[in-house]
Amino acid sequence: MGSIATICFFIGFILLVIEIFVPGFGFFGITGTLFLAVAITMVARTALEAVLLLLLLAACVGILFYFLYRSASKGRLGRKLILKDALNLAGGFSSSADLSSMTGATGLALTTLRPAGIAELDGVRRDVLAEGEYINAGEKITVIRVEGSKLIVKKFYETEE
Repeated sequence: MGSIATICFFIGFILLVIEIFVPGFGFFGITGTLFLAVAITMVARTALEAVLLLLLLAACVGILFYFLYRSASKGRLGRKLILKDALNLAGGFSSSADLSSMTGATGLALTTLRPAGIAELDGVRRDVLAEGEYINAGEKITVIRVEGSKLIVKKFYETEE
């Protein structure tokens, strides 16, 4: 019975370590805790001793998780696991092309814009969004503003030049 308890204890401990490093729903942690509880109950001679040992186990596991959490957030472990570099525009990174220079560009609606559709602007096909009214295919359009990667357009009137 002692060797089975020892095996259960080591399996439980290994599963708790796996729980720390593998993201998941807590399966490894719950299973590991159950293995440790079974091992402790097998070793205990009385019910009171089993309860005291289980409380001691809960305290030890809690302290272990506290120090691992603290190390992961502030210590050496955290520097290895957590990415500190930010991918921002100032660093030269962008999730989409900067289309702000497209403001004022004119082009042709290739599909009916109701309100979204495709237009040709400066010889390039682009997804656009019409502001307000529907715009029929083949009509001239102008970009009135850019919101992120969205080009907001309206019908182009010759008097706007």
